[in-house]
Amino acid sequence: MSKRLSEIEIKKRLIRFTNLERLYANQTITVRKLRAENKQLKLQIADMAARFELIVETQVARITELETMIFGRKKRPRSGNGNDQSVPKQPRSASSFRRDPYHQWENATVSLFSTALVVMVILLAFTNDS
Repeated sequence: MSKRLSEIEIKKRLIRFTNLERLYANQTITVRKLRAENKQLKLQIADMAARFELIVETQVARITELETMIFGRKKRPRSGNGNDQSVPKQPRSASSFRRDPYHQWENATVSLFSTALVVMVILLAFTNDS
């Protein structure tokens, strides 16, 4: 018993095979293009990552410089005596927070004098304009 294909079935299979060969050729071309594009994009990503890393490093340097300009440098613990414990402060008396009367009047006089100078300058400016 041998099975033999009919002529119609053979033609159908040949047509299908021809179509598959054409599709396979098109797919291989597409795959090659996509692989080349993928390599190119990977190179671009690596280049951009390097550039952005450089930008981030410069920005970090600028930020730290601005922080030191604004907030000052961090205080470093003193070394040399070997004691890392801080010395407890002596409590202050209530009288140490008060000023003596001489200094109070001295500051008030200075502020009154400076206020008077400002008023005089403003008056002179208005009189010179008219």
